[in-house]
Amino acid sequence: MLMSKEKIPVVSVLLPVYNCAEYLTETLFSLLVQTFEDFEVIAINDGSTDNSLGILNKFASIDTRIRVVSRENRGIVSTLNEAASLARGKYLARIDGDDIALPKRFAMQTEILNTKHTCVLVASTFDVINENSEHLYHDSVPTIEADLRMSMYTRNPIAHGSVMMRKDIFEKIGGYSANCGPTEDYELWQRMIKHGTVHTINTSLFRWRVNPTGITSTKSKHVEKFMKNNVNLYWNENPFTVIPRRTLVKHCRYYLSHDKLHGIATKNTVLRDLANLSVELAKRGRKVDAAKQAYIIASTGRTGIKIVWRRLLAPVKFHSRKMLGIR
Repeated sequence: MLMSKEKIPVVSVLLPVYNCAEYLTETLFSLLVQTFEDFEVIAINDGSTDNSLGILNKFASIDTRIRVVSRENRGIVSTLNEAASLARGKYLARIDGDDIALPKRFAMQTEILNTKHTCVLVASTFDVINENSEHLYHDSVPTIEADLRMSMYTRNPIAHGSVMMRKDIFEKIGGYSANCGPTEDYELWQRMIKHGTVHTINTSLFRWRVNPTGITSTKSKHVEKFMKNNVNLYWNENPFTVIPRRTLVKHCRYYLSHDKLHGIATKNTVLRDLANLSVELAKRGRKVDAAKQAYIIASTGRTGIKIVWRRLLAPVKFHSRKMLGIR
């Protein structure tokens, strides 16, 4: 569907592009086949030296929903904020030039934001693919908001490219920060969730590509440095209290009963996040709370015991291993 220039779209897609010509066509096709059609794509060519601009211009010539800006390289944060400043939609959706949005993504996410007025950010579970677009694994993102917020004490559980958020809140908090290195997404979530709720759709709506040349693959130590700083800020602003056994068991049962396909994996993800958090509590001098939380995890059953035992023997990671393409 071609959109008239006068029509203001509901969704603005922020698409930063830098040397991703190999995958960009697949990404753009995934946007144009969305079942929800009332959107625009703000594609900014951030100084690419390959044929990315040519591909963008080709697609823009056949669909007026695609708006292309091309200029010298300024980096991801500057590019995203520029794209957001050009956006006309009330919702901002994110995707990178090497990822894939599944057809119902925009329809399902706009429905959540339209009906849940306190929700400021919608994410989804997602699949991880390789450079050949082959499926590697499904990432089980917690769908209970309390579990999602709990996991943020040790890592970033939300895939940047899976997100749709309210533009007015994004602008209110000042957009992406240039002071947090390559962890601009995690730092933004911290500020966004102060203004409302977060919803995770329990359907894979996004395919995240493990790109060997991507920043999380090539600069993992750099990422970890900034991630530690942001995690410390999250701890300071969100004092943690031990999660009672009754609450933890209730959440585990919820995942098992509401998702026959991935429920076990999601439950285990939550237990692993909480085990990592227990180790972090000990590092921060709260050894009694650490021991209490570890005991509660172990009391949920054999899986809980195994997870606690393994985490006691392994160092805590300050970012998701999956986000770095490591299994």
